[in-house]
Amino acid sequence: AVRGAVMGAYAEAEYEPVALVLSPGDMVILTTDGITEARSTDKKFFELAGIARCVENALSTAPDESPEPIAQACLRSAKEWANGKLSDDACLLIARFIGMNTNITHEKNDRQTTKDRYVHGTPSGATIY
Repeated sequence: AVRGAVMGAYAEAEYEPVALVLSPGDMVILTTDGITEARSTDKKFFELAGIARCVENALSTAPDESPEPIAQACLRSAKEWANGKLSDDACLLIARFIGMNTNITHEKNDRQTTKDRYVHGTPSGATIY
């Protein structure tokens, strides 16, 4: 897991770049604190561990599950943890890397140049910058 400072909270904040090496099937999960800070009736936070449990449960029954039902299950789980009500924003983004298709030829335009700068890969893996 890669952790760091809250993104977007301070206009003057500076962030160190992080490179992630992904293999087919790997997931990238981004969340707001409305999910991780969901509180149970005994005041315990859902935390990243709650998201990890939810993802692991979903993948144990359906290893090739797409990200959307996993995200929906995690949102439901966080809401159940918080006794049916989340008190803060709740956003969860899950993306699954399926591999790179190296047989595609790309036109060179601004959009592709931007993409090429951030994702480099082969059919067996990729690095996101």
